[in-house]
Amino acid sequence: MGTRDSVEIWEKTLAALRSIATCKDKLDEAEKMVNHLTAEIAESSRRGILNNPADVYDQLCTLARLSTTIGDLRRGLGELESLEKKLHAIQKRIEMDFMIMEQIREQLKKKFKIIADKSSEIK
Repeated sequence: MGTRDSVEIWEKTLAALRSIATCKDKLDEAEKMVNHLTAEIAESSRRGILNNPADVYDQLCTLARLSTTIGDLRRGLGELESLEKKLHAIQKRIEMDFMIMEQIREQLKKKFKIIADKSSEIK
């Protein structure tokens, strides 16, 4: 795999990981909605407005499962953020390695030129 391919893969990976912030915003919105609905159901139940307690229980169970799922997703996004930081560090290291390799290549070119010049003087 060439350098260009590697760079493209890194860029695509990092672009995908950058979408984490957007996902977190969406999760925050969903969590607020779940909390709001739970509060509304609890308030309606407290006031005795709800007709069927079994429906209320089912709705609260569904909201609890949603809340748990949101928490699981949030933990997963945290792990992805950690991975993103590690990938950034690796990317920086690769960039440094390429710079060092380029410097070594330039030094070798200079040394080979000196050797070539000296060998042409000897002939």
